Amino acid sequence: MKTKSFYLFVALNILFGSLLHAQTGSLYEYFDGGQIPTGWNVWGSSSTPSHKWRGSSKQGYGGLGSLSFSLSHKNTSILRTPILTLGTSSTLNFSLQNPGGGFYVIVEEIGADNVTVENTDTLASGSWTDVWSMYEFSLNAYTGKNIRIGFVGVAIGKSAFIYLDDV
Repeated sequence: MKTKSFYLFVALNILFGSLLHAQTGSLYEYFDGGQIPTGWNVWGSSSTPSHKWRGSSKQGYGGLGSLSFSLSHKNTSILRTPILTLGTSSTLNFSLQNPGGGFYVIVEEIGADNVTVENTDTLASGSWTDVWSMYEFSLNAYTGKNIRIGFVGVAIGKSAFIYLDDV
């Protein structure tokens, strides 16, 4: 009985430890499977699944798949990375195709409890191109902090798609 309890304790510790601690090192996601990756999460203002970030059959920037956000009137959807702890000289790179709609990138500073959002900054917003393009932003201001990056799609009055790849 003690042996089973010990293994259960170790398994739970590994499971919950991995859920509660921030990811360190590099994060690369090519979305080639056309699915929301494990550890990422999606929030949307619409209950319609097609109005939130989801996998796409559209060929991505440099691979097989991408993620897309289908815009319709007054919808917003946020695709969030897992919690990350950044080292020095960190950058965010991603490719985007935006034939319409609003798009911006946010950085959420996460508290020591790995739950509470202590601060949210807008990293990038503005005009985006309707052809696949690569973007790069410095994350040096967040060195040593636990953060989560959010890719935000916003409907701005017409139907359109936003495609994201190679984060």
